[in-house]
Amino acid sequence: MLPIPGPYRALAAMKSQAELGRYLGGRPPYGYMLAEAGVLT
Repeated sequence: MLPIPGPYRALAAMKSQAELGRYLGGRPPYGYMLAEAGVLT
């Protein structure tokens, strides 16, 4: 099996994190805070 190139692996990881409801990065929207494990509160 061939290894997955870096950018595709990163996109796959981001997609799986988004499906779990985690915040993917950047600053949280105004008035929100990030709780443990990247969940917006």
